[in-house]
Amino acid sequence: MHQFAYRYPRFMIDLPVEFIQEDQTLSGRCSDISAAGMKILFPHALEKDASGRIVFSFAGRSMDIPARVVYTGSQSSGLEFVRETSEQQKAISELIDTLAGGQQRGVVIVMDRGWGDEVGERG
Repeated sequence: MHQFAYRYPRFMIDLPVEFIQEDQTLSGRCSDISAAGMKILFPHALEKDASGRIVFSFAGRSMDIPARVVYTGSQSSGLEFVRETSEQQKAISELIDTLAGGQQRGVVIVMDRGWGDEVGERG
């Protein structure tokens, strides 16, 4: 029997995020993150292999990272970062370093923002 193991350390976080696709924006909450991607809780299931952008703010900076849905459940989905630039890679690395430092001190980062609209049409 094969046991699944994460390739990257995962960090607990409670962070509001948006997953923006061509025709819709879904609001959710990230529950954990790694250098490879995020687990996001959504009110509705996402379609596997769907592509879009994850948009969120953390530590005073906004992040907009291309992503792809690699697994989906009834209320959570795993999204893999699709790095297109060295700046995106650097931003993700800095975020993970910040989280790693905080969690070594026993801190779980929680940022609050309401769920807002579950689905918003883009014009």
